[in-house]
Amino acid sequence: MKIKWLLILLTIPYISLIASDPVCYFSPPKKWIVADQSKNAKKSKIAYIDKKLNAIFYPSISLNIYECKIPPKEYIEANIAANNKDRNQTCFSLGPIETQAGQGELIQIEHNHSIGKITILQTLLFKDSKVYILTGSALSKEISKYYDNYLTSFRSLNITPSFFDLMKSSPASRDHIKLAFEEILLILEKAKQPLNNATVALVNKKRRIIERFLETDCSHFGTYLPILALEELKRKIQLETQL
Repeated sequence: MKIKWLLILLTIPYISLIASDPVCYFSPPKKWIVADQSKNAKKSKIAYIDKKLNAIFYPSISLNIYECKIPPKEYIEANIAANNKDRNQTCFSLGPIETQAGQGELIQIEHNHSIGKITILQTLLFKDSKVYILTGSALSKEISKYYDNYLTSFRSLNITPSFFDLMKSSPASRDHIKLAFEEILLILEKAKQPLNNATVALVNKKRRIIERFLETDCSHFGTYLPILALEELKRKIQLETQL
């Protein structure tokens, strides 16, 4: 079976040890599920939907991160102007919003679509030459049901230099898990391809140590960080093998 970065690492929310970028995270509305973006040309870092049966349009929330080389005020003005060039929509600022990572800007877009009017809410947060954009959307006739959910998620937006800073455990436990991550990377880096059974067994042993820890220490993060971790591992290491 052909796999990338050994699917044994699928559930590991490990970013900061190998990534140069900070870890950005937020709390999606409860019971929303991760959206399938496999058919989207422009994928978000992560997207969640409130999946209803027979829905015409699923309410969603997504995170995107872009480079930003201009002052925030200019970016916001340019963003609003660009959106208002579309005759099918109007865009305007709702003012500042406080997030866990600092003050952002709340923007609303009213978009006329063939299925009906859609309301889009965005929070733009500027940090270290990047703009972090959380976007929530729903049919305008239903937006009142989701408005509080979106604002709660927007306010939960946070950025940390290291995933391990988020863990609830003691420094000793964090160091133990950190070492397990590093050992897995070292094993795979030195291993010959295709991997033999002994190497796979050793990696799985280290993985089980990490999984047991995540079940108790990091369950409050849900599916978000593990998904980001897998994407980061694929992007950074680019390891392909056969099992």
